[in-house]
Amino acid sequence: MLRILIADDHEIVRKGVRDVIEDHPGWEVCGEAADGQEALTLALREKPDIAVLDVSLPIVNGVALTRRLHKECPSIRILLFTMHDDDETSVAVWPPAREATS
Repeated sequence: MLRILIADDHEIVRKGVRDVIEDHPGWEVCGEAADGQEALTLALREKPDIAVLDVSLPIVNGVALTRRLHKECPSIRILLFTMHDDDETSVAVWPPAREATS
């Protein structure tokens, strides 16, 4: 069973991601969080295989959370996503996220 943590501050987004995961045999949602601190707490407790993280999470953003998870739970694979499609966000996110997983 592939265990997945979802973190997004919009409930409708979490529901959509959860629905996709639950429709896939062998995948399960092991936790949902509305902010980065809650996601970190859940990840440390649940040890998911994958964490699906919004870049713009409140309290601890997705990039900072990626760094923390990489240090504290290096086996967790991270999928960062964002609703922003501008170059500024991509440039801000890519190097720190890549460094966290190198």
